[in-house]
Amino acid sequence: MFPELYGPRRRGFLRAVTGGIATAIAGRINRAGAETALAADEDLVIATVGHGHSGAAIRDGALLEIEQLNAAGGVLGHKLRLHAEMVEFQPKPDPDHASLREQATIRARSLDVAERVLAERGLIAVIGHDTVDDALPAAIAYLNRDILFIAPTITTTGLTLHGLRNVFATLPDNAEISAQTARLAFDIGLRRVVIVRDRSADALEVALAYSNEAAVLRIPVVEERSFRSGTSPRDFLGGLQGLRFDHLLIIGPDELQVELVKHASSFGLNVTCVLPTMTNVDAMRERIGKVIPRVLLPVLRARDAPTPVQASWNRAFTARFGVPPVDFAMQGTDAVGLLAEGIERVGSLDRLELRRVLLGELAYSGVAGRVSFRGNGRIYTRLLAFASIRASEIAYYVPGA
Repeated sequence: MFPELYGPRRRGFLRAVTGGIATAIAGRINRAGAETALAADEDLVIATVGHGHSGAAIRDGALLEIEQLNAAGGVLGHKLRLHAEMVEFQPKPDPDHASLREQATIRARSLDVAERVLAERGLIAVIGHDTVDDALPAAIAYLNRDILFIAPTITTTGLTLHGLRNVFATLPDNAEISAQTARLAFDIGLRRVVIVRDRSADALEVALAYSNEAAVLRIPVVEERSFRSGTSPRDFLGGLQGLRFDHLLIIGPDELQVELVKHASSFGLNVTCVLPTMTNVDAMRERIGKVIPRVLLPVLRARDAPTPVQASWNRAFTARFGVPPVDFAMQGTDAVGLLAEGIERVGSLDRLELRRVLLGELAYSGVAGRVSFRGNGRIYTRLLAFASIRASEIAYYVPGA
């Protein structure tokens, strides 16, 4: 899921996952093309794969859209059916020390899920797989059968670097999120930044993206420091006293962000702590507790200022499931809506033509806004909202509003 920030050998680990994986897949997945011709009474299947909080939200969001489409007559005369795979969470191995056995375990787990999903007759697309380690092996398996794969939670740039022509990522990557965060910081009056990051290559990429946008906006980077594992947060932040800055950019996994925010609060630093990677705002609020500084982070939507489309969707979701939706449910709804509109545009169940339309022609207007993709399958039209946490209270910023 996100953020997915790891050590300097991350890209080598991804190459190890993708390089040579085709051989393993070829022996386990039937390479024959999936059926594209269905009888009139057969369902068109969309699958979701995920775990825990986000997986359930994406599943329910997808189901809501499927039910609404079916009530309106389905897609090309076919009813839609959801195949949901809820999988057990597996911690990602440290890519600096991941053994070949661990890498093989990741591939095997991902392919087990892919096999179950690909057994569904009428399958048109898969939505999910929460981490890039699980997503890449599965995406290749789906590619072998010309099944589209939509990744609704992965912001790691490595997902779309490998040229897999069936992959569509519906969140901006970490570099784009960081650039949007810098623009928001400028809009709310922040002018001098200290950057703190872990020592991973991905964290460096995010820091560079923020720094580049800050330079355009004339926001000086007062200092940039990398946080080595085992360093005392108190001693680390103590070294920042005496510097003149108004926001602290913290790049790293959730546990590092939480630690540094709490220590910034205990030091009484009168600065905004900016977390430029996507995470669950409610979980972050619970973990940091009542803090002195403001904490700013990107989110999928501004809950207290929904668009008319989001307000209508929120009511429909609450009526259907009895609880208000969490943010990721939007991702499931929009993924199904995007697929349905693309199929109607194609006028058939030709998945290769559907892929071409999604990449080159379709600009889908969903609950979260317009969806259009670059040539590598990564969305480029998504403008994020931002949550501000202070003393356990959450407020939202909508850039441009």
